[in-house]
Amino acid sequence: VSALAFSPNGSLLALASAAEVHLLDVQSKEATLLGQVGKQPSLVFSPGGKSLAATSTDSPCEIQVWNLQTGGTRVLKGTWKGPASISFSPDGNTIVAADGDRSNPAIRLWDLETASARVLGQSTRQITSVAFLPDGKRVASGSWDETVRVWNVRNGEARTLGENCSCIVRLTVSN
Repeated sequence: VSALAFSPNGSLLALASAAEVHLLDVQSKEATLLGQVGKQPSLVFSPGGKSLAATSTDSPCEIQVWNLQTGGTRVLKGTWKGPASISFSPDGNTIVAADGDRSNPAIRLWDLETASARVLGQSTRQITSVAFLPDGKRVASGSWDETVRVWNVRNGEARTLGENCSCIVRLTVSN
């Protein structure tokens, strides 16, 4: 198993294994194959648990978003290297993605309605982890440049919270 994510209410478990994404009903133990995913996957449920997003660091960028109520799938594609980390906004309308690119690392915001992406900010080294803060107005990032930053979603301004933090591999934000 390469990645795991529980739905917000704990009734579903998404797991990535052997390049496949499965959804397991925790109560009945029934599993459903959702699709394929590449190396070093990242899985995340939307805040309401209605959607599941999956990506990997494979090139080029591809984020799959499954609507768990309708069974529909949307694929967000970019020309840059696949994301190392993804996170939904609190309203579920935006996904933040940390590019897996080591030469020109960027944080991108994907609008799920338009399937368009914009650069929020960049780092000097690979960005390994991103997460929306509960207010939805800021994004936290961790990077191999040994910093933790908080970015303003509206204007892209960044505030460095920690320096010399060693190489940040994963960060989590809670309410």
